[in-house]
Amino acid sequence: MLCSSGKSLFGAGAAPGSELGGKPEQSIGGNWAIYYTGNGATPALYRSITENGLHYIFRMQPNGKAMATLTINNMVEMAKAANLPIKRVAMMHEDGNFGTTMGNHVEAFGAKLGYTMVQRIPYSLKSPDFTAELSKVKASKPDLLVISGYYGDSKIIAETASKLRIGVHALVGLANAAYSNPKFIADNRELTEQLFDGNYWHNPQSARAKAVFAAYEKRFNSTLTSHGVQAYTVIYVIKDALERGGSVDRDKLRDALARTNLTDHILPQDAIKFDDTGENVNASPALLQVQNGKPIVVGPARFAEGKPVFPVPKWHG
Repeated sequence: MLCSSGKSLFGAGAAPGSELGGKPEQSIGGNWAIYYTGNGATPALYRSITENGLHYIFRMQPNGKAMATLTINNMVEMAKAANLPIKRVAMMHEDGNFGTTMGNHVEAFGAKLGYTMVQRIPYSLKSPDFTAELSKVKASKPDLLVISGYYGDSKIIAETASKLRIGVHALVGLANAAYSNPKFIADNRELTEQLFDGNYWHNPQSARAKAVFAAYEKRFNSTLTSHGVQAYTVIYVIKDALERGGSVDRDKLRDALARTNLTDHILPQDAIKFDDTGENVNASPALLQVQNGKPIVVGPARFAEGKPVFPVPKWHG
């Protein structure tokens, strides 16, 4: 079982739409398990997927800790380069497992990077208005506002932050379902311009990525999505393991996957390789910013296709 988005994974007994995450709810036998989450959060973020001794699970994407800490580190390094060190961070996140996980990591990482979390506001996805919450954020005078949420709530937060002239250097999505979503950007051009997001992406400097995107565009007359990038990479890793292992025997395939050291890939990271728990040890999000209606990679610098706009003037009014 090789986990990308965590949805519809191989394994007997998985119900349609069931997801891998949280804690094991149904044992399949041996070292296999099927996990379920009830809140729709992206289970690929949960570290517990690889912490239960399941011999046949490998995760391609960055887990929650990597997603949070690497995104914030990229922002901090970018701010240093602009001579605007990040000292005060506010965060709003949905109050389910996904948002809480991200919030915990951002808060814990502050001591290492030297920032203080001046506001941390969990919220219900059913909230129709965030004026009160964002007024508290504005009063705390943060350098960054970090948002882990979904489509509708993230839109309301960005709209309200703009109306309040929230006063931050940047709004930063963290595994956000909206801020680097092409449809969201197309539907909200003015609002989304210069939003940041730390999320799954491809390496725009990769020759293989350019070829894959061109081939996909030619065949399907559409652009490969970030989820498609992960799906392609999972199959590509399995192909590599099958060729090296020379067998479809599950134990031989599992051992070949464990020995993976794949450098010719399309992700914004070093070689794809797995530790003893099945984690992709170099898995990393890209730091994206919407510029001219398009999400582009602005960090880490070696993968960047453009320079970041930072600070973002519009949040100061």
